[in-house]
Amino acid sequence: MFIFDGANKIVTIDPSAVPVNKIVSFKVIDLYSAWKDWVVNGEGRQYPALFDVTGGDAITDVVNAGSYFFLRTDLGWAVTPPEVNGVTIIVEGNLFPRVVGAFAIIPRDGYTATIMTQTSSLTQAVHLETGTSGLTPEESTKLDNIPTPQDIWDYVDRTLTASSTSSLTTEQNNKLMGLPTAAQIATEVLESEI
Repeated sequence: MFIFDGANKIVTIDPSAVPVNKIVSFKVIDLYSAWKDWVVNGEGRQYPALFDVTGGDAITDVVNAGSYFFLRTDLGWAVTPPEVNGVTIIVEGNLFPRVVGAFAIIPRDGYTATIMTQTSSLTQAVHLETGTSGLTPEESTKLDNIPTPQDIWDYVDRTLTASSTSSLTTEQNNKLMGLPTAAQIATEVLESEI
């Protein structure tokens, strides 16, 4: 999606990435990742860095500071639209020029382009879960507390016995015998958890 020209310090949005409706949308992190790949593959190693990045530092176990990507306009870098007339570029993420007042995306002579940016003023990124279930920590805890089939069978196998030297009255024994069985209690527990 991006063409890197290190000698001229220009990143061009590839014209072949422009759909029929002429609306091109990209995330700043995707541009950043493509640049890193270009450098790692050896083609971009000899050129000055395209980005400075700040953020991403851990604030808590699940909250990181939000990321801001600064295009190194102080070193002459710029992003340009493709050579397609009437294209709309939508940039999703915090992309800013390193030089205050400069433009991160420079229009091409002879072509019209609309540039839209969707930035965030949030300063934190929250990671709710690292697994693949999509559950919140509270939901995971509830799920962990549901009895397993073995827990239920262990509970059902319990027996209640009375000693022959019991000091219970006949009425107390009758009340005791009228209590629900372990199986009934286990069933109620399962039904209340569902």
